[in-house]
Amino acid sequence: MNIAVVGCGYVAESYGLTLSNYPILQLVGSYDLDSDRLSAFCNRFSGRDYTSLEELLNDENVSLVLNLTNPRNHYDVTKQALAAAVYLVNTLPGYDGQDTLQIHRDAVGDGHRVIIADDLLATGGTARAVVDLVEQLGGVVAGLVFVVELEFLPGREKLTGYDVRSLIKYQS
Repeated sequence: MNIAVVGCGYVAESYGLTLSNYPILQLVGSYDLDSDRLSAFCNRFSGRDYTSLEELLNDENVSLVLNLTNPRNHYDVTKQALAAAVYLVNTLPGYDGQDTLQIHRDAVGDGHRVIIADDLLATGGTARAVVDLVEQLGGVVAGLVFVVELEFLPGREKLTGYDVRSLIKYQS
């Protein structure tokens, strides 16, 4: 699957470092508002450096957009990716309590196995909402993976019965 990254900051770095563990995923390019950060990311992890979000979304070689933008830009990137009918993987900021998740009806089909990836497992609200969306569309959640897990919060409890893994765990 050909993926493109939007937002090349420190979270993207973590994804880039582990990308080689998933040979099915091919990074075709990236976009960031900061051209220096974009250039550094593309030089390190290869792939095309898109000059605009529109250019990335209109590239027929991109089948999945990994939205790793900051909270200020997250909604706009998500909205544009959904409008472009590109599959979208989101990490959602949870600062204002008014987060919503959206997914195309055809993004997941009956019996499709889905692995949900996010940067942080804290209270589990966002992850649980994604699980519910995938299952409502007929998908099967094969597992959830996180870069960081805050074990002192109840996130894992909301995901009982699922294979949950995290790279870094904080106990306090």
